[in-house]
Amino acid sequence: MIAELPHQKDNAKIDHSMWIKCPWSEEQNHVKFAFEMPFACSCKLQTVNLRKFLQVTVQGFTKFNISLTSASLTCSETLKPVTVFFPISVCENKTATLVWELLLSQSEDIKSNLEPLNSIQQQYSVEDNKENEHHLPLLKDSVYSPSKQKKRTDHEMSTAEEQCFSLDFTLNYSYGNYSSRFACLYNISNYKTLYIVETRIESLKGASDFCRVSTMCHLIIEISKVFSSPVEYCLTYEVVADQTLWAVCGSNADHIAMDEVSKKASISLDVMPLINGHLPIPLVKISKYFPPSKGFRGHRNQARSEVFSPGEVYNKSKASQVHVIVPSANNEL
Repeated sequence: MIAELPHQKDNAKIDHSMWIKCPWSEEQNHVKFAFEMPFACSCKLQTVNLRKFLQVTVQGFTKFNISLTSASLTCSETLKPVTVFFPISVCENKTATLVWELLLSQSEDIKSNLEPLNSIQQQYSVEDNKENEHHLPLLKDSVYSPSKQKKRTDHEMSTAEEQCFSLDFTLNYSYGNYSSRFACLYNISNYKTLYIVETRIESLKGASDFCRVSTMCHLIIEISKVFSSPVEYCLTYEVVADQTLWAVCGSNADHIAMDEVSKKASISLDVMPLINGHLPIPLVKISKYFPPSKGFRGHRNQARSEVFSPGEVYNKSKASQVHVIVPSANNEL
């Protein structure tokens, strides 16, 4: 018995019931069984500065070997495949990762990159491949509809993309093989890098000196604006530090004053390492800040903050570490 693969990311079983009636008997036999997912796919956007990569992970859930013979990903932007080795085998507790680079159009303003498609959506379908057909199935595109979706800003609409992922696979049973085709539409929006955040730790004596335990250091935050957005908003930052490793002196959150000419901002905070070793640099998060404004019929809208989408802010120093040594003998005296 073969069923269409549903849209789910885990290996949860799908219960099904069937009643069987024989022509020569009035009794009906009730049969219960469960469908198990042979595999599931998930898509994630990866960022390296301004470069964007789409990572599709195929997670196997069955003890039988599944051979991925080919895969394709299409969208309005140009895609460059990074994974070119086929076939790839997946099974239980074994995954396969397929990567494409999204070659974005070069522009200094997001408004010049408006696309008619407003979302990346995903639709699953499986077709029997008994006749050894090698053409991809015809997919029905799902286009963004303002009447069915919440209203988006111009920036959100300009940074959305529609992509179609197709995968041919063969499930190898002990008593035979079954080939089929899997297709889906992914939905990813706001994927263009707007800001680049870079952080570093420096000793009070300068970058040439080591940071020491229980000695004040500088946390330097540099924020660069890459693209201009048609939506006006302010920026705020927040330093998220492990309190067992770092002590942040003063306020760990504030507004950001961006230079209008250089499109950059530099912030310096005092922090103190609490232990020695290679410590991760505190994480810095930036958010959109909308100040209070007059609303409908004189009502005043409250100030609010809104986080960026994962692809809009690239943290250049994420997972970076700094070497902290023990205090010197002079400091102990």
